[in-house]
Amino acid sequence: MIKDEDKTRIQLLEELDLLRQHFAEQRMGGSESAPAVKRTILRQVRQCLHDEVGKMQHSDEIKGVLALLVEGLHKLEIPFQDCGINLIDPDREDIVINITGLGTDGVWRGPFQLLGQNLIFQFWQNREPVYRRDLAVEDIYGEREVCEEYWGHAVRCILDIPFAQGTIAVCSEVPGCFSQEHIDDLEELAFALEYGFKRQKDLQNLEQRNRELEIEVAQRRQVEIDLLDSREQIRTIVDTVVDPIITINDRGQIESTNASLEKIFGYRPEEVLGQNVKILMPEPYRDEHDGYLSRYLHTNEKRIIGIGREVEGKRKDGTVFPMDLAVNEVQFKGRTLFIGIARDITQRKGMEEELRKAQNLESLGMLAGGIAHDFNNMLTGVLGNLDLLEIVLDKDSDAYKLAVDGKRAAKRTKDLTKQLLTFAKGGAPNKEVISIAEVIREAESSLQGGHSRVEYRVAENLDSLHADREQIHRVIQNLVLNADQAMPEGGILTIAAENVELSDPVLLPLAAGHYVKVSLVDQGSGISEETRAKIFDPYYTTKESKRGIGLSIVYSIIQRHGGYIEVRSEKDVGTTFEFYLPSLQKQTLAKVETKRDPELARGVGRILLMDDDEMVQKSVAMMLKMVGYEVESAYDGSAALQLYQARLENNKPFDAVIMDLTIPGGMGGQEAIGKLHQIDPQARALVSSGYSNDPIMAEYA
Repeated sequence: MIKDEDKTRIQLLEELDLLRQHFAEQRMGGSESAPAVKRTILRQVRQCLHDEVGKMQHSDEIKGVLALLVEGLHKLEIPFQDCGINLIDPDREDIVINITGLGTDGVWRGPFQLLGQNLIFQFWQNREPVYRRDLAVEDIYGEREVCEEYWGHAVRCILDIPFAQGTIAVCSEVPGCFSQEHIDDLEELAFALEYGFKRQKDLQNLEQRNRELEIEVAQRRQVEIDLLDSREQIRTIVDTVVDPIITINDRGQIESTNASLEKIFGYRPEEVLGQNVKILMPEPYRDEHDGYLSRYLHTNEKRIIGIGREVEGKRKDGTVFPMDLAVNEVQFKGRTLFIGIARDITQRKGMEEELRKAQNLESLGMLAGGIAHDFNNMLTGVLGNLDLLEIVLDKDSDAYKLAVDGKRAAKRTKDLTKQLLTFAKGGAPNKEVISIAEVIREAESSLQGGHSRVEYRVAENLDSLHADREQIHRVIQNLVLNADQAMPEGGILTIAAENVELSDPVLLPLAAGHYVKVSLVDQGSGISEETRAKIFDPYYTTKESKRGIGLSIVYSIIQRHGGYIEVRSEKDVGTTFEFYLPSLQKQTLAKVETKRDPELARGVGRILLMDDDEMVQKSVAMMLKMVGYEVESAYDGSAALQLYQARLENNKPFDAVIMDLTIPGGMGGQEAIGKLHQIDPQARALVSSGYSNDPIMAEYA
């Protein structure tokens, strides 16, 4: 299909042919003058060029204009063989000439560039046509050889017509072939070319700007892609942060948050967007928040912003938990925003509570240890004297019976001493390989006269423990008694035990490894949350006439065995105590031989007795003398060493030494025995202590 502009071009060319034919007829005898026809043709050619330039949409379309130029030259019967367009950019500081030439074959060649001021540049600067009529006669510019080499044939005649952007040059082998009329016609056409090359320059600038815009758009698109990637990367990073990050505006509305919100608060991010941040707050923070935010915006008074503090958060299910909250203010596009980071510190608070309990027990232990030591010394004297009475009194006498009853009562007080020693620093367990299953079965005896019934769910092949059997028995006994008291109307106490392997220290504050887990589940009325928080504190109790020390002892024993105990409770359902103790896999229990009461042995020899308590000294010395030994006494390690040295030098050495392990304000047995072996490497020594669970006593028990 022929376009409208092509139709116009064809129509103009046809009109030019008709005019040319008409001009020929007039030249042969017609009435119209030749110049008039010639002017009509020139006008038509110029119009064709002007229209072609007006249709240009791309700089390369200048070729169509040049093609019309050639056709116009032929229509005007300008006798050229070759035509060249020499373009000069007047806007450039350096001189560059682009030469495009049309050969006899009708093909445009170039452009070729010439740099610097040259002949063409001079012609252009002069702004006048330059006509070299016959280069064979006069070649004043020395251009004949260059032109013949360029065009590939002899050149005799050259005409350059300057215009705004350069020159149009025509040449011929025929000397002097261009008339003044030809020169005038070429000047007219050059003016039309000026418009065409200006149009080309404008299009080139436009195309260059389009290319720059395309590059700019591509770069901007890449920046947008990079920005989206960066935002996605930041979003991914923010979503992987374990703490919720919440952005609110100056009205308290949540504008953004990360995925961790659901993990900590239970809300999906889309559930809280646009909501007031108070949705995440319990009372009283909820009511105070709006006033605080308004006060800060008006007075800049800071309580949390830029400071941070410990507050409470509220989960979707309504539970309240402790958290650290850090809030900072930012200005974004003229808006005030607040970015808060919340950290759930439930586990940390639990560890702090465990540490607080341990510190309380440690403080109490220092007091309990001293009391237990003094009490044991007094008890040793009492029991020693009662033992002596049993020996010297007639077994059928009333006095003997009174001594036996007194000794029995005194021995019962040992349990109080052992409970106090559980708190003491020196109350280390005397460990041995035990069967926890056997200890659990013994617990039922604690319920004699109670209201409850015990059901056991103890796993077969339960691992053994390396533990103090007596202390573990006390743990289960206290928990059983506590459960029975929680069910005054009776009920079932379920005691379960199983082997477990722990690997995640986040779930329980225990090292990875194998444990025995023991659970005691009662059917009582339950324990309130406030009570559960204090249940292991010394002397805390909700029962009248009770000391409140039983569960503290339980806690202390479990801690000293490297275990952990926790409690769960539900109102009107019951309470569960669970404790974990490190186990020994496939450990064979040593067989326990039944021991008979030994007969009272007698002996001979010299014994040095060192103890700071006078009653203990006298009672022990008397017992030793009664079985045949000679006894000398000292009140501390220094006196004992002096006495031992003196008897060694007098050739009356002691056969054995008995030393109290701890002497308040003086040298105890632990230090004295080391110095004793320096005096006499062959010395034989025994240690005694009111701290029956002292680590030294436990290690060598």
